[in-house]
Amino acid sequence: MAVSTNEKTLMLHHRCTTTFHETDWSARHKNHVVAKPPLVIYPVYDGKTRLMPSAWPPRELSFDKLMFRLPFNPAIPVSVWDGFHLKSLKVNIKDSSTSECSSVNDPHIRSFDRRYFDNHALGEFIMAKYVGPNTYFEVRTQHWQCSKSRAKCNCGVAVRENNDIFVINACRGQSGGMAGKALNPQVWTRSADNCGHGTGCPAPGAAIHRDGNGKSFKITLPSGAWVQVSTGHWMGMNVHVHAPSYFMNQMKGMCGNFNGDRVDDQHSSAFLESLRVPPQGTYFQANVKIPEIVKSVGSQGNNSAYCHCQSVNKNVNTNALVCDFNRHIADSANLNGYTKINTPILTRYPAGNGKRSDAVNSPADDDEIVDLSLYSYPFDYAENTPITVPTFSWPTPGGRTQRYALDLCHSALRNSSVYSLCHKVPDFDNSFILSQCVADIQMLDEETVALETARDTFEATCQVEVEKLEFPPLPASGTPVAVPANLRELAAIVNSGAISSKVCPSHCSGNGDCVNGKCQCRPPYVSQDCSLRDSQPPVVSEIQDGGICDVRRRTCKKFRLGVSNIMEGKDFKCQATVAKIDLSTSIRTPGMVSDTTADMISFAEMTCALPPHSVKIFDGVTSSPGTPALGFTLAVSNNGKDYSNAVNVTVYDSKCVMCTGHTCVRKAGTCVINGYCIADGESHPGDPCQECDVNSSTDQWTRRTDGKCAKTCYCKPGFQCNPSTITCEDINECQNTSICGLYEDCRNTEGSFYCYSKC
Repeated sequence: MAVSTNEKTLMLHHRCTTTFHETDWSARHKNHVVAKPPLVIYPVYDGKTRLMPSAWPPRELSFDKLMFRLPFNPAIPVSVWDGFHLKSLKVNIKDSSTSECSSVNDPHIRSFDRRYFDNHALGEFIMAKYVGPNTYFEVRTQHWQCSKSRAKCNCGVAVRENNDIFVINACRGQSGGMAGKALNPQVWTRSADNCGHGTGCPAPGAAIHRDGNGKSFKITLPSGAWVQVSTGHWMGMNVHVHAPSYFMNQMKGMCGNFNGDRVDDQHSSAFLESLRVPPQGTYFQANVKIPEIVKSVGSQGNNSAYCHCQSVNKNVNTNALVCDFNRHIADSANLNGYTKINTPILTRYPAGNGKRSDAVNSPADDDEIVDLSLYSYPFDYAENTPITVPTFSWPTPGGRTQRYALDLCHSALRNSSVYSLCHKVPDFDNSFILSQCVADIQMLDEETVALETARDTFEATCQVEVEKLEFPPLPASGTPVAVPANLRELAAIVNSGAISSKVCPSHCSGNGDCVNGKCQCRPPYVSQDCSLRDSQPPVVSEIQDGGICDVRRRTCKKFRLGVSNIMEGKDFKCQATVAKIDLSTSIRTPGMVSDTTADMISFAEMTCALPPHSVKIFDGVTSSPGTPALGFTLAVSNNGKDYSNAVNVTVYDSKCVMCTGHTCVRKAGTCVINGYCIADGESHPGDPCQECDVNSSTDQWTRRTDGKCAKTCYCKPGFQCNPSTITCEDINECQNTSICGLYEDCRNTEGSFYCYSKC
């Protein structure tokens, strides 16, 4: 390192630090001073995205005067650093850049480098991909036909980091027509390495969160990447992908290479075709195994360390900073208003014959997917269909002109409550949203959907940009440090939350007013977006596995329900009614009613817990009685008063019970011992010399007499050995009718007998 007193410049090098050594001084000074230990200076970097360098004045590093004395020794000169006061240094900060890519509506793509294009092709596509030393990150989308026109939409999103894959999928429904209005997403998680080969999943820092309506999701990952998915739109799902700064120049996919140059972001038909995924490589089908990715041991994600600084005194108007070093600052999503959720998880995969590879006697954890058919569906991967770029012309068949569409779209955006505020945000450009709106009207020949989605996209994109901004305390007006007026205004907008306070979910569905970012619903409407009526009960349209659960496959503690009209709140609950099942007649007798836990996954999916029950696999230890089969009915309520339609549930043990639908009967040739199912010939888990022997008993253990269990006993005269119990039992000699005389009767005694006269 070199120090030039003429230029007063520091050249800063390795890991944001610079060190002064004794050798840095001229020979003339070396005889009079020492420079040990070295002086280390840490410059500034706060790791946060800020404005362009031209919009912010240079920052200043200030240093205290050093009071440094070596141990007392007259022969050793005073350290050169004693009393040293390094003058302030001006530092221009250039932040590393993060960026977002989006795929919205039908689908319009905006790359990381702000290249805009459409992908009107069916199939599964790689949206974004990064491969680093410790991180494999990938986002895929599935496109289907979302209207009777030529529009294609996102119906599914899969987000992968290393071996964790989060799936939000509505592609299993029926596409075409107005099907988009009924998009009910299925949210689940996959593990490509069986949950870290048993160590757990997803990985620390990987999670999925939903908003209060269950219509918007944020997937956060250890790398610092995150993905936001908005569902419930007629035009399918809207997807925003956030890439941390160290992904730069290393990205692939429709989102581009993230190198700061939009010109080289490709979007030709041949390029899109190269990103289309064949069905055998899909992330969305549960019956297709995903190859495991093996990464080097160590931390995932960004290992960079940044210098960090803050104002010397927040109460003093100054632009000087105090610095420290080696503070890890990670990118993170804004999760205000979002709740972490637990989703069903697929960890075990089908064997070569298409069946699950797990043993039938090893029930899965209750959050684990065991019925793969629920997460597998027909889908048009269009692998043999060439990708073409459709062309449209003005006016539309319905007579709509380009000027008409442009005026409508302009008006829709200007009517947003945050239109003027968003235009003060750097890097926010609504021109692509405007052009997408016009293109949607041209394609659909209809304006309602295009205007609604344009406004939603405008507000969502604006909020993503605002969340990236963070301002330090600004110097007061009139101080020597000049702050541009527009910058002061922007800081006030960001720090006050002015934009988020004016945006409410679904614009309160037209049934309420947006106040400080929350809907105030007009009676009788309720819920976070005012979309439900107060007394409107939920509707259950689907239940996991048809409501049938075999304890040999999973623990049967809860069920996933497909629902509508649900609203999370303090009175959101499930109600379970237990019913005993007579296996000889299949008749159910209703019993106790109890409230159980309800967990919302999305606006169309939830789980209901069952009350604790006794349908279990015998462990050889418990003495509590079990039961081979039990019935329930489940209903859901938002308010604790108005309940949904009831659905039937049957929990059973397939070892001794056979169920056809909800009709269950006892299997022949099995034992039910203390309420637990035991197969013929099966040994007691705690005593291998006891077994179920249906020829001896179907409700008691039978003692084995073969092999190591072949024991005998030695008895006194008048007793004999019982091989089942290995005990000596009295011999009833009187069973021999000729043992006494013709005119005598026999009376048995313990170990003997005697005869007596009949007279």
